[in-house]
Amino acid sequence: NYVAVANDDAAQLDEDALLASLRAGRSFGTSGPLVFTRLGEAGPGATFAGAAGDLVVDVRAAPWVPVREVRVYVNAVLAASKPIAAGGRAKFALRFAGDAFVFVEVSGPAEGAYASVLPGNQPFAFTNPIFVDADADGAWTAPGLPRPAPPLLAKPLDN
Repeated sequence: NYVAVANDDAAQLDEDALLASLRAGRSFGTSGPLVFTRLGEAGPGATFAGAAGDLVVDVRAAPWVPVREVRVYVNAVLAASKPIAAGGRAKFALRFAGDAFVFVEVSGPAEGAYASVLPGNQPFAFTNPIFVDADADGAWTAPGLPRPAPPLLAKPLDN
């Protein structure tokens, strides 16, 4: 796992900041490729407000880590995919009918030096979700769940 922190100098590790970032979901998992995503200004663990936005995916990898495809999921359903190579950038125009979550996978074939070094493994990376507040009301509701009812206001009783 890679966790986003303000300062990546291990000698100056701020454990509290690291744990806060991890708890906030600002991370991705990988077996080789590095994947960086933004929906507008929101990255993994953050919330994007709006019914439409551009998802930008940047992929990096060592020369011996093959990368061939990027896949975008909205509410755990494959929404788009396209070829990509290490060092590549892909852009996806996304529209949302309601609150949602978006995550990305990147993969490649297990071949060449990668297969020799990591037999039985495949180059693969995935992001934590970016949450989408489609109606920009400041409240994210998990897809498929009813919106919470507004709180009841108590009225004073007349005696």
